[in-house]
Amino acid sequence: MRNRIVVAVLLLTGSITTVWAQGQNSASYLSQAFIRVTDSASGAAKLGSFGYDDGISILAAWVDCRDSVMYYVPLTKGVNYMFVAGGDNDSQDVNLEIQNADGKAVASENRVAADAMLTLAAPTTDWYALKLTLAKSRANLPCVCVACILKENGHQVPLKQLDDSADKLMKLFAETDKLLQKDNKRLEFRRARNQWGLYGSVLAQGQKISVTNLDLGVGRRLFLGLGDKNTEDVDLFILDAKGNVAAADQKANSAAIIGFTPANERYGLRMLNFKGSGPAVIMTGIFDVLQR
Repeated sequence: MRNRIVVAVLLLTGSITTVWAQGQNSASYLSQAFIRVTDSASGAAKLGSFGYDDGISILAAWVDCRDSVMYYVPLTKGVNYMFVAGGDNDSQDVNLEIQNADGKAVASENRVAADAMLTLAAPTTDWYALKLTLAKSRANLPCVCVACILKENGHQVPLKQLDDSADKLMKLFAETDKLLQKDNKRLEFRRARNQWGLYGSVLAQGQKISVTNLDLGVGRRLFLGLGDKNTEDVDLFILDAKGNVAAADQKANSAAIIGFTPANERYGLRMLNFKGSGPAVIMTGIFDVLQR
């Protein structure tokens, strides 16, 4: 793994200047948000027969206080879904709302708490918007927030596998950031308004999933993709606006690392569970490479 990190560091050139997230590496905020979500979902056996949805079912983003981030997801009529969200330790009130294609709320959870959970039996088969709002935070700070999309009789993968993937990602993030310090650079979890910086899904061996319409902004970016203990080989692809492969990591390794400088266009991301011992939680985080 360390050799792969060194290769990634050698690929990272160019930088932009920004304020370091609340004065420290944002890996800690990602970790805090994941812990809150998994604790919330597992508390009092709330999950029951719910499992991960088929598509992108794990999301994370920086959210400014009193701002929102949205994700569009296809839901099937009559199927029961559960949406779980939470923020890092600075969050004080995270709210969830599901909107139909007309932008009208069909379900919402607005209690004052740093986590949120709601269920919905989809009234029609259509695309819906998951809207996560950071209504309140300590000193009005921006926070990292995580959301999971579950459905009844979905992928029954234990929450500990999500924790396993998140923990591995945080460690890889921290190790890479430490190495970048030698070149007076650092990593920051991707931050842009109404843009998720992490995507995850449960994938069987040989299965792939794609995300489109990514706004990567200006500057050097680093993509870190990996899976839980069931994963042996994760492949990662960056797609241009036409769907062509702009960059890829297809090496036989449980983690995929891509350094990439975007042009002025939208991009896509494709994750492939090339080889593994069973269904695995695969996730990719997008990071900015910044000057210290």
